[in-house]
Amino acid sequence: MKQSKGSFRWCVCDLDGTLLNNKNQISEENIRVLQQIQKQGVDVLLATGRSDLTVRPFIKQLKLTTPVISCNGGLIRNAITDEILHVQALPIKVAKQVMKWIEERSFEYLIYSTTSIYTNQENSLTKRFRERDEKIPICIDPQLSEHLDQLNVLKILVVGSNWEELQAFANSFPIEWKNKLTSVRSGRQLLDIMSKGVSKGNALTILADQFNIDLKEVIAFGDNENDLSMFQVAGFSVAPANAAPEIQEHVDYVTRSNLESGVAYALKKWVVRD
Repeated sequence: MKQSKGSFRWCVCDLDGTLLNNKNQISEENIRVLQQIQKQGVDVLLATGRSDLTVRPFIKQLKLTTPVISCNGGLIRNAITDEILHVQALPIKVAKQVMKWIEERSFEYLIYSTTSIYTNQENSLTKRFRERDEKIPICIDPQLSEHLDQLNVLKILVVGSNWEELQAFANSFPIEWKNKLTSVRSGRQLLDIMSKGVSKGNALTILADQFNIDLKEVIAFGDNENDLSMFQVAGFSVAPANAAPEIQEHVDYVTRSNLESGVAYALKKWVVRD
């Protein structure tokens, strides 16, 4: 263990597969313990691959006033004031090339910007998002490629039938893209494409510097490949039992699963003062 109990100033938490259960909900136990550590002076921050526009119900539920790291670090925004603290978008030329590459291979995709989520036609992702929350701002634009110049493209989410298919797709990218973008797995059938250098870990480092927080005083929770960069910089890292073995081997502690309020269990062990 790198830190003594009760010495953390920030708790940074991933949502899907970590803080949320499989019903897209935060358990009562997780809420109770997160509010408990806030009362003892620990700030709670969300770090997600999602658009921050889609996580505002959770921010209200947890009564957070802290900035949100969204789109895997492509955007840091104060959800209360809407002030953008950091943004790193894909170059438009590259975004257009990637979108064409995706469409030619008939993958479904979503494009995340600072104001909305876009795609060229209804697909399984838009249906899934609307089932989850009708308020999610999704724009269907058949001429999306022509309007891309008007957007800050923070992330392109690609869905495949399995991870092997997506991995092969990412490995097929032209060599000239290597210095312009980064791609990371965010789910069993999901690939996130962002500007080179974008990661939750980089965003956390930027934010900690802005708020004069020593990264050793940060405890980070996550379950997937897009959380590894946070684990590398945080003072203490935790993965739930449902995380893949290759993720678990990179953390300081493996807690109970996201179905068993694993975040709360770990916080009671490592953060909550007796």
